[in-house]
Amino acid sequence: MADVLEVFEALSQVFRPRAQLVSAAAGLVFASSLSAGERSTDEDPPEWDKRDEGWTIDGLLGLYVAEKREITIFTKGIAHAAAQLGTTPGRLEYVVRLHEWGHAVFHLGVDQGTSFELAKAGLANDPSVERLTAQKLTETYRSVDDHVHEQIAQALTKLALDELSRKATIEDAKAACSRLSDTFEALMRRQPPAYQLDKLGHLGREQLQRRVSDVIGLVRGAKLGADRKTWDTLMSW
Repeated sequence: MADVLEVFEALSQVFRPRAQLVSAAAGLVFASSLSAGERSTDEDPPEWDKRDEGWTIDGLLGLYVAEKREITIFTKGIAHAAAQLGTTPGRLEYVVRLHEWGHAVFHLGVDQGTSFELAKAGLANDPSVERLTAQKLTETYRSVDDHVHEQIAQALTKLALDELSRKATIEDAKAACSRLSDTFEALMRRQPPAYQLDKLGHLGREQLQRRVSDVIGLVRGAKLGADRKTWDTLMSW
């Protein structure tokens, strides 16, 4: 518990809710009627039997279920992986929550115009706008290749951590941000190719942010394939 307090106390200067950090990185917002919930559990995660070998973020540490609009954090998996990575459970959990919110914003994040339309429909007691919007967003989310899902979630996590670091001016906040970034890098090195961002290293922060935002928009507009080959081609230049 102490290391959780360390993270949040040190980050108090730059603190923003994780949902807000990743949605800003994607250039989207969560409408009040279209957001996700979080829960933590000490039950065995899906990849608990792989905990000493080839586990993944979304199998041992956290999970986003689009149908439930729910993020689950597996505390047992995080405690185990933190020891393997040489970090603390609090830092690792912070990074994992960003990653899972990255999935959620790709699923449910909308632009300001759509958010306004949803709010207006809510005031008019018209549930059809939310229902149709949610249906379309979910259909698009389901159509996306797993590799692209993880690349986007990882890219948004990196962008969110970079934004925290940019806003930090006091030493404790800078140090906390640096440790979170180190945890993210250590975690990424233990992951399979879908979670690796090595091929995006040539992109600066603003380029990466713009590219990810463009991909999300094009995929939703059915103007771009949501497969690994298309992603790798687009992100390589």
